[in-house]
Amino acid sequence: MATDLELFIAGEWTTGTGGDHYEVRSPVTGEHIYNVPKASPADIDRAVTAARAAASFVAGVWPAMAWAGIGLVSSASSSSASL
Repeated sequence: MATDLELFIAGEWTTGTGGDHYEVRSPVTGEHIYNVPKASPADIDRAVTAARAAASFVAGVWPAMAWAGIGLVSSASSSSASL
């Protein structure tokens, strides 16, 4: 029996709004193993909007996290060098 999968959009699992699906079959046995929803243009727009928002957030946070990480590595290197 095939398992119905969902799309992961904006941090949530959804069946999508396309209403249709792809059948995924085992390349070995030919058994129908998954149904994957076909994303509609609206699903794609939601996914792209969510990805852009996430990228914008990461771009603002990542530099601070990177510099904090460099400080931790530098601090740890100094501590171990004095042992």
